[in-house]
Amino acid sequence: MKISIMLIFSIFFAISGKDYTINGEIYSHSKIITAWDLFSEKPDFENFEVTKSPLGNFEKKIDKTYIKNILTKNGIVNFNLIAPEQIIIKNKIAVLSKQQIEECVNSFVKSKWAGCENYSVIIKDDLENIEYPDWDNTLIYPETSNFDSFGGHYTIFIKIESENNLIKKIPVNILINTMEKVLMTKQKISKGDVLNESMFNKVEVETTGEKNLFNLGDNLHEYYAAKVIAPGEYLKNYMTKKIPDIKRNDIVNFTLQDGKITLEMEAKALKDCYIGENARFKITDTGKILRAVVTGSNSCLYTVSD
Repeated sequence: MKISIMLIFSIFFAISGKDYTINGEIYSHSKIITAWDLFSEKPDFENFEVTKSPLGNFEKKIDKTYIKNILTKNGIVNFNLIAPEQIIIKNKIAVLSKQQIEECVNSFVKSKWAGCENYSVIIKDDLENIEYPDWDNTLIYPETSNFDSFGGHYTIFIKIESENNLIKKIPVNILINTMEKVLMTKQKISKGDVLNESMFNKVEVETTGEKNLFNLGDNLHEYYAAKVIAPGEYLKNYMTKKIPDIKRNDIVNFTLQDGKITLEMEAKALKDCYIGENARFKITDTGKILRAVVTGSNSCLYTVSD
């Protein structure tokens, strides 16, 4: 039985490669091979999409000795192979829709957002459907290097990878608008004044791009003004300073602990300090300076190391 095999087609297959322009058509991530190369790579023909080759009508008769072993193993003895000189293996194409890109960006922002509850995401770009080679084990995920949960402009990158090979990296520019309740001063506040709620109004305003706003969850009376604050200003962290638990030159109870031995004495704080801080104290009786952990508004602990 004589079998004629016509290889006049291009093959769509998930394989890495280069970009080629043939007859004005771009073949991305493709590979050009000879007919013999095609057989030697033993492709799975069941998964190929077959169309006419774009390489023209030039045909070359292939000597049957080149592929005799391959065909005879499949029971084909008499044959006549005619094929184009070259064949393109081209990736199957998948599409990432505009809606999928939007959902990807919104889900990413939601998962990373640690800011105010009232925010909205606006995509600034005119999105288009994205075509990409449909390789095996394709992974699509977003990432950004500068996301900090404040309103403002960000660029999210949608990355398409396959087995650690980057296929595409798509930038998406977004604007995050935020609305928050903030403290706005009613009056002029002088430097050093201890803050209290009567000095402020709570107002909800757009805070897009605003940073270092004072946290409403903090106890206002534990802070004082670090600078003069004019009426109508939003209270920000740099305008305040927390009242120290122990002030510079305060005399405190200094506890020295060495195993089971405990000694108590007086010491003077050499700087403003806070509970949990390791600060310097000067022992009143001896003048020796030691570092101790602040344990309260009038106490510190020095532990002798082994």
